[in-house]
Order: sequence, then C-alpha cells, then structure tokens
Amino acid sequence: MTDIAATAARLAAIEHTIADLTDEARTLRQKLVDAVEVGGTIQNTDGTPLYRVAPGRRTFKPAVADTILSDTLRQACTKQVIDGAAVKRISPALWEQCCTQGEPFLTRAAS
Repeated sequence: MTDIAATAARLAAIEHTIADLTDEARTLRQKLVDAVEVGGTIQNTDGTPLYRVAPGRRTFKPAVADTILSDTLRQACTKQVIDGAAVKRISPALWEQCCTQGEPFLTRAAS
C-alpha cells in the first residue's frame, strides 16, 4: 500500500468515526434537552456546570405580525414587509407575540 493509499484509508476511517460520534453526540444532546427544562443546568459529578438548556431562538414572523398589529402600527412598521425591529422598538410585547419560539438546544455552561 502506498503512503497516499494508507493516508486515504486512515482518513476514511477517521471520517467514519467522526460521523458515528456526531450521530451519537446529536442523540445524547437531544436526550439532555428532553430531560432538562429550558434554563436548567447539567452539572459534572463534581458540581461544575457542563451544559445549560437554552430556549430556541426567537424569530420574528411578518405573517404573524400582520394578524396581530393594528393598521396604524402595521403602516408605521412596514417597509416592503413588516419591519420586526420597528415593531420591537414600538412595543417589545407585541414583537414577542409576533415571534415563534425555536426548539430548545444545548450550550456549554459558563464556568
């Protein structure tokens, strides 16, 4: 076997291992997200925080805002589409109502 062939074979083996580990990590992350409430922290056996379950990202949805905002607010906040930043400046509470909640996800906990 040539050096290039050996290198390629080793790389293929590593990539296969990475794919397997990535799948396993995804599964373990989802188990932790499912087991711990949003905002909860998962600690190491010595009490050191390892992970925190964060809420999903808030995403402004113009179609939702269109059903919630009054005509006056809609006009004040509309460019070509409803401007989420303008809605948020005028009324953060209305902006919250116009958003959808993303899926919870796992992040590294600050030490």
